[in-house]
Amino acid sequence: MNEVGEIPQSPEQDKITLTLQIGRHGEKDEKGKLSPIDTKPSELGQRLGPLTKVFSAFMPRVVQTAEKISEGAETSYVPRQRAELVNSGLFRMYYPEYVRQKDEDYDTWEARVMDNPRAREIIASGIATQIEHFREMARRQKVAPGSNLNFPQVTHDLEIAAFLKEALIREVNGQEVHGFENINEIGGPISENEYFDVRIERSGDSENISFSFENPQRLPGINCRLDLGKVEELAKFYKEEMAKQSPSA
Repeated sequence: MNEVGEIPQSPEQDKITLTLQIGRHGEKDEKGKLSPIDTKPSELGQRLGPLTKVFSAFMPRVVQTAEKISEGAETSYVPRQRAELVNSGLFRMYYPEYVRQKDEDYDTWEARVMDNPRAREIIASGIATQIEHFREMARRQKVAPGSNLNFPQVTHDLEIAAFLKEALIREVNGQEVHGFENINEIGGPISENEYFDVRIERSGDSENISFSFENPQRLPGINCRLDLGKVEELAKFYKEEMAKQSPSA
């Protein structure tokens, strides 16, 4: 029996919820920067609110998208650029022949990269590493019980397509389908300002991870989840390879 005045803690008060919104940068102008008339990043920030921390890859348009999300959220947290979300260093090191040629259009180049399983895994490993980082944050309870925080991750369509091909599982006609042969199977390439959510819920030793596309027109009625074993494998690979690039102490 509780002592007089003691208020029992509910499971919701004990639960930690971290939601990663992983998506593509905003619309570009004729110079390749974020279009000044693109209001969607700010609108995303307004929806998420001030308890939002934004991460981005390095291209100016991606960084500008992250900044607009932060401005819309009116958050005190400054956007941070993360190498994992672009992962170009590992990719160029392993596959210099896949660096885009000046006379090669983007779609042709992207298809060429996606057709190489190992190159695709290298690119996908960055997003996987980010997901594992936040899983570990929740596991170690580095945020207060009862927290419900948002972490937008702004990157490029190639990184997103590679990750979904490696780690997405769909339930189609009662069967599990891992990844896809052609991205049109999941509704086509990820559009500018389009995100998917990875929701990490932690309560004590219990963990629940859910996946959903924010675009209601993408795979409506299809249950989707992540292959967490593959996510862990990709993140481990990324960390091991990056460790090789660090000088010995």
